[in-house]
Amino acid sequence: LSLKPRNFWTAKITRFTVVFGGYVYTKDRTRGTTSYWKCEDRDCKGRLVQRPDGCKETQAHHHAPNPASTEVSRSNSN
Repeated sequence: LSLKPRNFWTAKITRFTVVFGGYVYTKDRTRGTTSYWKCEDRDCKGRLVQRPDGCKETQAHHHAPNPASTEVSRSNSN
């Protein structure tokens, strides 16, 4: 049995983020004109649905909003 080395590559993944209600969300998926967002805290079940008529939180967060995190997100968007 001979093991040959393989070429590995890495890619930088850019994630779309949105701040809503003091929480930072990352885009999970899009279906038609509806976008689904999840809390940036991977342990949190907080979710947001964005439709053309507005946004709505569909699942509650298990933590308080993080003002420092929302300020970082806003400064990165400029």
